[in-house]
Amino acid sequence: EIVLFLATNGKKNISEIAEKFTQDRSVISRHLELLNRNGIVNKTKVNRYIIYEVNSIFIINKFEETTENLKRLI
Repeated sequence: EIVLFLATNGKKNISEIAEKFTQDRSVISRHLELLNRNGIVNKTKVNRYIIYEVNSIFIINKFEETTENLKRLI
């Protein structure tokens, strides 16, 4: 849901993201860190804020890789 939110709404900081979800901000923060460590989202520090955005290149590459793997299997 976080990835979908960022994909449709663009770059956001943790406060802007957390206000759209029912989970605590700390839970959202942990999810964002996990997504960042796995390359799904990028984070950039702008002044005192951390801005998160979807890493679209990574996601597209993973979809293409998955498609190619499925083609080989079928």
